[in-house]
Amino acid sequence: MTALKSIFADHGDPYMPFPANTPTVDDLPGLDAGLAQRMSDRGVRILRATDAGELLPRVAANRDFFECRFCPWAERCWGLPT
Repeated sequence: MTALKSIFADHGDPYMPFPANTPTVDDLPGLDAGLAQRMSDRGVRILRATDAGELLPRVAANRDFFECRFCPWAERCWGLPT
């Protein structure tokens, strides 16, 4: 039992043990506001294009691209007009 107690940190609640290496708020990476805004704008662009029935550019110029060969949507993607 002593070995088990040494693995868990004492947070004051004996019924809710936490591992001793539990991350704290200080361990979290900082927020990159610029990156967050760019990703949000990208999502909005995708949703608007989808709603308008537009096709966004493909990830590659031809279907031989290595990511396309493993993509489950390759047949649908390359079967549509550009």
